[in-house]
Amino acid sequence: MHIAILQFSPVLGAVEHNIARADELLRTANTEGVDLLVLPELAFSGYNHPSLASISPHLEPTASGTTASWAFRTAARLHCLVCVGYPERATPPPPPPNPSPPTPAATHPTTHPNNQPPESTATHPPSILVDDTSAARTAPHAHNYNALLVAGPPAAPLAHYRKAHLYYTDTTWARPGGAGFLTQALPLPSPHAAPPPPPSRSPPTDPASPGPTLATAAPRTTVRTAVGICMDLNPARFAAPWGAYEFAAHARAQRAELVVCCMAWLTRLEARELGWPGKEEVGRREEGERGRERIGLRPDGATLRYWVERLRPLVRAEREVVVVLANRCGVEAGGGKGGEEGLGEGGDGQGGGVGTAEARYAGSSTVMCVGRGRVRLWGIMGRGEEGVLRVDTETECAFEYMVEEEEDSEYEGVD
Repeated sequence: MHIAILQFSPVLGAVEHNIARADELLRTANTEGVDLLVLPELAFSGYNHPSLASISPHLEPTASGTTASWAFRTAARLHCLVCVGYPERATPPPPPPNPSPPTPAATHPTTHPNNQPPESTATHPPSILVDDTSAARTAPHAHNYNALLVAGPPAAPLAHYRKAHLYYTDTTWARPGGAGFLTQALPLPSPHAAPPPPPSRSPPTDPASPGPTLATAAPRTTVRTAVGICMDLNPARFAAPWGAYEFAAHARAQRAELVVCCMAWLTRLEARELGWPGKEEVGRREEGERGRERIGLRPDGATLRYWVERLRPLVRAEREVVVVLANRCGVEAGGGKGGEEGLGEGGDGQGGGVGTAEARYAGSSTVMCVGRGRVRLWGIMGRGEEGVLRVDTETECAFEYMVEEEEDSEYEGVD
C-alpha cells in the first residue's frame, strides 16, 4: 500500500490560503499511484481557536463543506483515499412533535452499528449520525464536532468520525462524538474493487488467530481501518487509567490492519528549536562532524516515544499493524489552550504553551509498523518540515525503534 502524509503549517482561520498551500505542496510531490493521503486535524481551519466565536465562521456542514469539496476533488484527481480533519456543524435534527408525548422511537432513537441511522431517516452520508439528545439541542455548541472525513473516488464520503476524547481547546466549541471509536473496512481505489462490508463494532469471531497483515498480505480490495483524532490516543479527559489505552485497545480488539490518526499534536520545544518561523538554516555546532543542519528536519524524539507508548496494546499484539500519524507543524497564534494533546515531560496533561497565545506543534509525522513487540518505521518527517512523506508498506522499513517493556502496564489484551 502506498501511503502519503501531507505535513504543513496551516494559518489560523486562513482557509483559502491553507488550501492553496496544501495544493502547492502536493503539486511538487510524487503522488502518482498513492492509495491513501492523510492530512492533519482541522487541516484548513487551523486548530488553536480560543472560542466558539473564533471558529464559527469556519464550521462546515457534515461532509459537504469546503474541506469535503477539496477532499473529493483531490481524491478524484489522485485516484486515492483522502483522510482529512475539519470542524463540523451538523444539521440539527427536527424537534419531536409538541405537545404530543414522544414515541418510544423518539425517546430511544434507533441506530445501526457505528451509529448509522436507519435508511428511512438518514439525512447524511453512511456512517454519519447527528446526535439527538436534550444536551445536543440546548448546548451553545450543540451540533459542532471536531471531525474526520475519508473521501474516495468518485466524490463520495467513505467514512466519517467525530473525535471522542476532546482536548481543552476543543471543548470551547465542540461536543464529543457519541459513537465511540470507529473501525471499518475501507475500499482501496481500484477499478475492480468490491464494495466494503458494513462497519461494525462487534468483536472479531476468532481473535486468537493472527492472520495476514497489511504489511505482508496479498493484494486486496479493502483494508480494515481504525481512525482517530489526536487526543484520542490519550486517556479520556486525562482522567481515565493510563493503562487502559482506550484507542489502541479498540484498534486491537477490532483487528484493525491500518490505524490512521489526524493530529495537531503539541511540543514543549521552543520555536527556535523547531527551525520556525522561516525556512532558513539554523546553525548549531554539535559534536562530531555533523556541523550545521536545519533543526526543523529533525523529528521530535520525545513526541515519537510518547506516541509509541500510547500504542502499547498494538505493539504487544501478535499481529502487525500499519500506523499512520499525520501531524501538523509550525507555530500558531490564537490564544487558545496552546495546541494539542501531549502530556509533556511533566505529565500534567497540558503540554507546552498552555495559557499562551502561541501553539507550537511537533510535526514528526510518521508511518510505522507495530506488533510482535517491535516498532519499525518506514519514514518520519522533521519537527518543522513541510512537505509530503510517501512510503510503500511492501518495502522494508527504514529503521527499527527499540521498545522498552514495562512490567507494570495495566493493559491485558488478547489477539
